[in-house]
Amino acid sequence: MHPKTRKACEPCKSAKRKCTKQLPQCRRCELRGLVCSYEAHPRMVVYGANDNFGGLIRLPQHHEEQAVSSFLQPSQPEVIAIHPQLGLELPATNTSPSPSLDDLRSAWFLTPDSWEVSSVDTSRLVPISVDEVHICFDKTRDWLKEWVETGSNPFIHPELNKKSVPSCIQDAFMALSTYFNKTDKTSDMVYRFIEDKANRLTVSHDRPQASIIDEIGRVQSLFIYTFIRLFDGNIRQRHYAEQHLPILHRWAKQMLSHASCATSDDRLLLHNALTVYTPELTSNPPVPTHASPEQLLWHAWILSESVRRTWCVSMMTQSGYELLKTGTGPCFGGVKITTRRGVWDAKTAAAWTGICAERSVGFFHRNETEVLLEERSMDDVDVFPLVLMGLDFGPDRMERWRNSGPH
Repeated sequence: MHPKTRKACEPCKSAKRKCTKQLPQCRRCELRGLVCSYEAHPRMVVYGANDNFGGLIRLPQHHEEQAVSSFLQPSQPEVIAIHPQLGLELPATNTSPSPSLDDLRSAWFLTPDSWEVSSVDTSRLVPISVDEVHICFDKTRDWLKEWVETGSNPFIHPELNKKSVPSCIQDAFMALSTYFNKTDKTSDMVYRFIEDKANRLTVSHDRPQASIIDEIGRVQSLFIYTFIRLFDGNIRQRHYAEQHLPILHRWAKQMLSHASCATSDDRLLLHNALTVYTPELTSNPPVPTHASPEQLLWHAWILSESVRRTWCVSMMTQSGYELLKTGTGPCFGGVKITTRRGVWDAKTAAAWTGICAERSVGFFHRNETEVLLEERSMDDVDVFPLVLMGLDFGPDRMERWRNSGPH
């Protein structure tokens, strides 16, 4: 059911407060830690595939809409068949209700306003010191090394490139691995290698990308090249990396816009590279990939959260670099990200669903993260937003939070 037609949740209705009507939790319930539940309504349609390669038709259904907590449970037996060519297929049986497409569209990270870039309220922030910026960049460098060593980090999800790896990401991975293993005798050669890769990327990929995963890949790749060249200390590399900053900024904005469009036309949810098998991984003739609703949501969340975090780290680096260079840095605004620890680290769709159903995921804009200081312990917060919060609230308040808990 679409949020426009869904009635207010029970807690908002009882309190006579405005309800945003999102799934799995409305905004008020998420902020207050309330159990968000909706009155059941008749479901009129579900969606299935027709014979027109990716087309969708509406089919009548007469069972009641299942409660949010029910259809998000890991034990949900219903699956939606995702055919590499045909799109959606109906479940084999209708023995139990399954969520409609509108149900899945209503997930908290797929709403139109979740992609809005809004200004940061500077009145609540402490002045940023040079030391804090350096600490932030040291942490970012550690994350890049973590990616080379483990295949993931707080802004590159382990599932993101599991099925296929964009060529630009392959190049960036090899270049970064070579960079971290360079010696005094090989450093000049490595710098030339990275310079060439960065230049080729900005030429070959400076056009609209075919998919969200390609958009993410080119931004992450250029970010990696730009970051290590800005802060390595090589004057030539810093000079040329500065010339790529406007491209990085433009690509990051395009990535966010592409993700918003892909959300509105369901590509992010139903036709993403994580759920739909790539041709080399399918049989001939192709066999449908069976994805449960929770798998669809998990994969869509991975892509959307990867976009948000990649945008954040790119903009943070550009702003911080200008601050170090000129004494003042622009603020490019902020987007909402998932702040609860464990959500990013979930290994399966079932584990991710269980964490999301257990308690608020803390999907916050930077203007809202102060509630974490007041109501959560630091151990409850993911490492990525913690770095951003360190810039916003300063070392003293973060240290009090670490030692004393919510205050």
